Amino acid sequence: MAGGYERNRFLTVKPGAVLILLHPGERMAARGRVAAMICISFRGVIQEVFILLHHVEVNVSNLAESEAFWGWLLRRLGYTPYQRWEQGFSFRHGHTYLVFVQTGERFLVPPYHRGRVGLNHLAFYARSKEQVDELTLELKERGRSLLYPDRHPYAGGPGHYAVFFEDPDRIKVEVVASSVTGELEGSKS
Repeated sequence: MAGGYERNRFLTVKPGAVLILLHPGERMAARGRVAAMICISFRGVIQEVFILLHHVEVNVSNLAESEAFWGWLLRRLGYTPYQRWEQGFSFRHGHTYLVFVQTGERFLVPPYHRGRVGLNHLAFYARSKEQVDELTLELKERGRSLLYPDRHPYAGGPGHYAVFFEDPDRIKVEVVASSVTGELEGSKS
C-alpha cells in the first residue's frame, strides 16, 4: 500500500488486495511490532478481518466468579459462548476464542500477579468511545474499581481512549476505542 496507512482515514485498497496492519492506528512502518490483523479486500471494500490469534487460555481461581464476570464483558464486546464443560468455558469472536479453566488446588498459591513473569493484561477493541464510556459506567454499577482513575480515559496516553480494570483474579483488562475499528466498520458500508 503506497504511502502507508494514515490515521483517521477510511481504508481504501485495490480490489483483491491483502492488507496487513502491523499496529492499528499507526503508520505501516514495522517499528518492531507484530502483525495484528489481515484485511482482505474485494472491489476495494474490506470483506474480512482475521485476527492473527487463534486462542488464549486463562487459568482462574474461581470458575463461577470468572464466568459471571467474563460472560458479561465478552458478550458486551460481541463474543458468543463457544464451549462449556465441568472445569471451564470459552467465548468466541470470529476465528479467535478465549478459554477459562479452573486452576487446580495445588496451583492456587501464590495467586496471580501481573508483575510476575507471564501475562500482564488482556486488551480488547471497543466499537467506539461511547462503548468505552458505557462499559465504564457498567463496571462501576457492578462494583468494579477502575485502574488509574485519575488518568481515565487516557491512562494509556494521549489519544488512547480506554478503560482499565481487573477481573476477579486481578488480571488487568483494557478496553480501547481505536480509530481503526471505526474505519474498518465504516469501510464496509
